Amino acid sequence: METNPQPRLGSPLRTTFGVGLAVAAAFVVGAVATTMIDAEDGPPSSGATSTAQAVTPVPLVSRMPATARAPLPETTLDGFAGAGAVALSDYRGDPLILNFWASWCAPCVEEMPDFQAFAVAHADEVPVLGVNVKDAPSNAEAFTTELGITYDLAVDPDGDLFTAVEAFAMPTTLFVDAEGAIVYRHAGFLDGRGLADLAAQHLGVDSNDG
Repeated sequence: METNPQPRLGSPLRTTFGVGLAVAAAFVVGAVATTMIDAEDGPPSSGATSTAQAVTPVPLVSRMPATARAPLPETTLDGFAGAGAVALSDYRGDPLILNFWASWCAPCVEEMPDFQAFAVAHADEVPVLGVNVKDAPSNAEAFTTELGITYDLAVDPDGDLFTAVEAFAMPTTLFVDAEGAIVYRHAGFLDGRGLADLAAQHLGVDSNDG
């Protein structure tokens, strides 16, 4: 998949991100490294700004192991911000990094600039797909615009794909091989170094370019 090339991210985007993260505080409960989400519920409640149900963590015994291989569902997702539909099967033949995120999830927003930098650096090797989960479109679109996100985006408004892959935390990042198999799943925040290392380990991507 092609990714629109952009200049490498530097301090201007980090500064913009700082403003965006301050806005994110209005949508998130606490500054935690991982936000637990129940597939049957919405985002964590944030008082008067949200009517979502309470979040119930998934029991440890019910969680899919990080290294458990499973096929990525051949689902077609709605496009982000009115863009065309995104068929996951279209990524078959290339490795894929699929990142579940939401504007109400502070660590999701925090890691997005590093995912953008990775996507630019590895545009010819591995596409990045950001899947927005159970979010207000206006909030999500504002964040991606402010952060200058150019990698592929889609929406999972009811969390159907999130549930299908047995994810339990936000953010969750899936590493998918060229045959369409999930080979590794990471729950929680990833910085640029961590993302590059996992991509090298599980997808064979040259980490020296990240």
